[in-house]
Amino acid sequence: MIAPNRPPSLPADAAMFAPLTTDENTVLRYHLTSGWYKQGHLGNDPAGWWETADLLGDLHVAWDAAFHATCRSCGVSGGAMALEKYTVRSMADGAEHDEWQCADREACAARFAPDLDRVLAAGGAR
Repeated sequence: MIAPNRPPSLPADAAMFAPLTTDENTVLRYHLTSGWYKQGHLGNDPAGWWETADLLGDLHVAWDAAFHATCRSCGVSGGAMALEKYTVRSMADGAEHDEWQCADREACAARFAPDLDRVLAAGGAR
């Protein structure tokens, strides 16, 4: 495997992979990793090898963010479903923070409703 001198690289841009689910991200990671190994063994394009390495790093950052995101309504993890991130402003102090919501609102409601019914039947909050 080659380890050439690192050329100047583009700034990290994990946001370009943010729309991917963790499953889609994993498939792309396998594909890029395979190409990265081939580039390393051929040794004819050191700059391409480093570019692919940078892309793999960005891809991992996006996967990690999606995996740790959790829907605020039903609690499902981004590792299992596609989630959408949106920014909300706190009424108390005006600070902004990110929250997550399932991209498929109907499926989210179907997962959340039985839990809500159980809580209400028990007489209130958990």
